[in-house]
Amino acid sequence: MKQERSKRTHELVLDAAAVEFAAHGYLGANVQRVAEHTGLTKGAVYGHFGSKDALAQALIAHLETSVERLVAGVQADSPVAGLSAVREAALLLADELTSDVRSGAALRLTVEQALSGTQEPPAFAALRAFVEGALQHAEHDSGHRLPTPLLAEFVLILLVGAYFIAPTAREGLSESVRSLWDILLAPASSRLSTWAAEA
Repeated sequence: MKQERSKRTHELVLDAAAVEFAAHGYLGANVQRVAEHTGLTKGAVYGHFGSKDALAQALIAHLETSVERLVAGVQADSPVAGLSAVREAALLLADELTSDVRSGAALRLTVEQALSGTQEPPAFAALRAFVEGALQHAEHDSGHRLPTPLLAEFVLILLVGAYFIAPTAREGLSESVRSLWDILLAPASSRLSTWAAEA
């Protein structure tokens, strides 16, 4: 019983930390506010996570696990890889970022980590590897090989960019990613018509 209560508190702290990091980033986040949000003391929060960095790393690990799980699911459902598998992964990740506050907070923390480090964060590296693998043998309708590294970059830019320009509640994030992806896949003449109609 005590172990179960401790686990529930652990999860409560992680959710409160996700809200704090999503709103303020790593530097602006405050463990005291996390404690207040949970109704715990600051010391109790530190009893579950020894530092602010430990909280951040737990969230980043959550995103890494989510990316691995989603990518594995798409690979299992799409034995013939290609652009459709990449699109599916991008949309699933957009849904994840919208519905899961931990993943959203972790994306912000991961971007901050990427800006301050020299290595690509594992979550981004895993997504990039999936895209490059899925597109290895895919071709455009014209028969030309897809510019795989560029499209892998596009998927990362699309997800990160759409997340950061979305409203605070991230409402419409999935739809934005879906619309942008569909514009990318549309023939050039259709893209021009779409942009002209929206102008």
